[in-house]
Amino acid sequence: MVRWGKVEVPELDQIPLRPGTKAPVQGHGLLAFGTTLHRPTGLRLTAYQSDYNDRGMWHEFYLTPPAEEDWRLEVAVTTRFSIRSRYIDHLGPSFGKDLKPDQTHRDLMGQLLLKGEEYECTSATRAYGAPPAQWTVERRDAAVLMLFWAMECEVRSIYGDTPAGPLPSTLIFAPMDVPRHLHGTFRNPVWQPGQ
Repeated sequence: MVRWGKVEVPELDQIPLRPGTKAPVQGHGLLAFGTTLHRPTGLRLTAYQSDYNDRGMWHEFYLTPPAEEDWRLEVAVTTRFSIRSRYIDHLGPSFGKDLKPDQTHRDLMGQLLLKGEEYECTSATRAYGAPPAQWTVERRDAAVLMLFWAMECEVRSIYGDTPAGPLPSTLIFAPMDVPRHLHGTFRNPVWQPGQ
């Protein structure tokens, strides 16, 4: 079970990897930050960074099935409007003189973050040589929940415990390799119970 701000989420487990361990893919050799397990479906989400994403323009994950299945997806998520760009928009034309790396700056970033983020899942492509994934509504919902958790963990690693979340964020889930009837825009399902 994970604790997400004030909310306990029993369907998720966060399994940390020891520092320096590689992602659980034979011969791939990429560092991973841990694996999130969705207990009811057995799906696992593991963060990694590919060699061609050297500037960290998007967040990358492996989505893997329960042990009895063999497919593996490479999932990419972007933040449509970063907190920094929202901060600059908020300051308007005076941004050059007002952008200060002090507590006021951090407080304003935290206030903007409390309004939530908007993410977009742009890709869920099967890994080279892997069979296609078997998508269902339940698996889509599990992937969406795990992506919200992973993206919010990333936000917390940048901004610390302020705010602790969950945030009222949204995720546009419309990867080309996922059936169209499973596409949609989703609000963080953990946010409302945390209020």
